[in-house]
Amino acid sequence: MTSGPSWWRRYRAWLGRLYARVESYANTPAAFGALMVVSAIDSAFLPVPPFVLLIPMVVADPKRWLRLVLWGTFASVLGSLLGYGIGLAMQHGLQLVHVDLNVRLDIDRLGVHGTIAELLGQNWWSLAVVCMLAPAFKLATIGSGLVGVPIPAFLAACVVARLVRFAVAAGLARFGGPGVRSWLLRHAHAHSLQSPEPSAVET
Repeated sequence: MTSGPSWWRRYRAWLGRLYARVESYANTPAAFGALMVVSAIDSAFLPVPPFVLLIPMVVADPKRWLRLVLWGTFASVLGSLLGYGIGLAMQHGLQLVHVDLNVRLDIDRLGVHGTIAELLGQNWWSLAVVCMLAPAFKLATIGSGLVGVPIPAFLAACVVARLVRFAVAAGLARFGGPGVRSWLLRHAHAHSLQSPEPSAVET
């Protein structure tokens, strides 16, 4: 018996097909280009994270892991400007998507407490933490434009946050064993399929 509302079941089915389509590029000549595109548009609207491509690419060719980290980070930061632009347009009254910035992040060890909206405009450290740990990176990019985060601070936070995320994922895929790699791929899928709650960013 399938649980959850019908819209959630349809969404899971659609997202599963999208994951499979994206992941199918991992072992093709188009893999690198696909990683660049997915890394960029994930920063603004795509519900599939680039790690679905990055991890099998690193497993297939471990020596490229650092190169893939750097290029993936570059594409992701470049794409973050699109997310920022969407937020900026919304700030001026153009309702492109619905963004819920009331999602809370409470991380005692990092001294971070508050809603996404509060943390984005608080200081550079809280901004970087949101960019790194927000439920979806696009929530941080669109939200930054929406609350008017200065672009230099925004870009610096994105560089640090995405470099860390890409390096951790690729590093584990490169130096971890087969069990670690399998867990990474399962986790990448489960991250977007685990809760039947509406997304904080909706079209």
